[in-house]
Amino acid sequence: MPDVPQLPTVALAPSSRSKCQACKEGIQTGEYRVGMPDRHNGLTVTKWLHPACFARNIRADLAPTARARCALEGTPIAKGEPRVLFRILSCEGDGVTLAPSPLAEPQAIMLAAGAVKSQKIYKATSAHGLIEELRAAGADITANSIDGMNDMPSEPRQWVLDALSGHNLTGRDPPLAHGSMAARKEHSIPVAATEDESNVKDEAQEATRRRRKQHQPNERTEQRRSKKRKSKSVAIGKALSDDNDFEIVD
Repeated sequence: MPDVPQLPTVALAPSSRSKCQACKEGIQTGEYRVGMPDRHNGLTVTKWLHPACFARNIRADLAPTARARCALEGTPIAKGEPRVLFRILSCEGDGVTLAPSPLAEPQAIMLAAGAVKSQKIYKATSAHGLIEELRAAGADITANSIDGMNDMPSEPRQWVLDALSGHNLTGRDPPLAHGSMAARKEHSIPVAATEDESNVKDEAQEATRRRRKQHQPNERTEQRRSKKRKSKSVAIGKALSDDNDFEIVD
C-alpha cells in the first residue's frame, strides 16, 4: 500500500476513477486534483477535490490558542497569530450557524456548506507555496474568496495578504491579537465559545469527577470493605478463643 501524503498535494489525475469530495463530480484523467489527508475507519486516507472546490474551503483566522502547530514547518503557532486553514467540509450540517469571528475555531463553526471534517493548519508565511500551486492548477484565489479574511482586523489581514502574495517578511514578526477585544468591538460580532475552550473545560470537569470518585467509593465497594473488616474481626476473635484453650505447662 503506497504511503499516504500527510499534507495537501496538487497533482494530475492518472485516471478517471476519483471523485471530488465537494461537488461529487468525477475528476477526469489529466485534470489537476488536490489530495487532502483525512481519517477513515482508523486509517489515514486521501480525499480528492477539484482545485477550485478545494480553494473555496480555505479559511484565514487568528489562532484562539497556542496549541496548534504549522502542518508544514511543525513550529508552534502563537495565540492570536494569523493562520491559514485548508479544509474539507462535510455536506451534512445540523442547522446551527454561529456568527463568524476572527478568533472562532473552525471546527466549532457550522457553515452553510456543512461542518469541518478535516483540516491542515498553516502559518500564513508557509501557505504561500500551496496557494501558488492551486492558482497554477486553475483555482481563482483572491482576498475576498478566502473565508474569514474580511472579518480580520486590518493589521493581521494585511499580514496574511502579504504572506500569501509571496512578499519577503523576513525580520517582521507576525501581529498577535491577544484577547482581540479591539477586533471584537470593531466588528461587533458575538463570539461563541470555541471548541478548544469547551474541550478544556470538559476535560477539567472530568478530571475533577474522577478524583472525587476515587476518594468517594460507591456503595458496593463500601459493602465489600465492611464484609472484609467483619471477616477479619471474626478470625481474630476465633484465634484469641483458641489460644485460651491451651495451658502453659512447665
